[in-house]
Amino acid sequence: MGDQLHIRTRKKTKLVDLLLKAQDKRRCYHLYLTSCYFTPETAKNIIGKLCESIRLTGVTVYIDRKTATLHGSKVLTKFCKNGNLEIKLFAVDSAILFHSKAYALVSYSESNEIYCGSLVVGSANLTGNGLADIGGNVECLLDTQDDEILVEFLSKLSSLPLIDLVNIDKFKLADKDKYTFKYALLQRGVFIHKWTDDLAQYFAVKYILNDSGKEKIGDPVFKDRGFNVETATISKRYFHFDYEPPHLDSNSHYDADDLK
Repeated sequence: MGDQLHIRTRKKTKLVDLLLKAQDKRRCYHLYLTSCYFTPETAKNIIGKLCESIRLTGVTVYIDRKTATLHGSKVLTKFCKNGNLEIKLFAVDSAILFHSKAYALVSYSESNEIYCGSLVVGSANLTGNGLADIGGNVECLLDTQDDEILVEFLSKLSSLPLIDLVNIDKFKLADKDKYTFKYALLQRGVFIHKWTDDLAQYFAVKYILNDSGKEKIGDPVFKDRGFNVETATISKRYFHFDYEPPHLDSNSHYDADDLK
């Protein structure tokens, strides 16, 4: 493995320097950028800095699908237009967060095998605070030029389930049960819930009765001890919520129509 760096300043330059450790100016390179969070300006800055030193023929970017959704296909398509340099961007289609932060610069042989390259991993997202802004986050980067590690990294990338740019904007308000839509609402600070009872109901502990318990379901001892008796279960509310937000009517609820 290579150098391990804790950095806060000149992070973009540090990343570029680590990627260029295995450079051969006679060769062409492909850049791989993987990140959970992403800002197009930061990625363009890093790409431009690398182009000052090497012949970069292509860039492939992988970001979390929720991040892609928040940017939208229009912004991301504009990012991919960069003159003669081919830039491809994919959203990783996963119900859980794609949390990778890894950057690789690779040169291939004529037989499409890795000739040389460098892989940099760490805590830094492909954002201003992560890799560009002065006074951003304190980040850690670790590099390697080991071909076997590079092969394994690229193999894992090729097996990721991906969403193409043209499909990023396809979910709509009607798809409100989809995970992506719910996540986008949370990111925007919008919450939807149809209340059918008070909040305490959702914190009640439910007990499933066996046959002997079901036979005694009518016994008043259950209610005397604070249990709510149902058909095949009993439940008890150990938490009580007396606070009602002053701006809401206690009988009100919100649904998707309220967002229009």
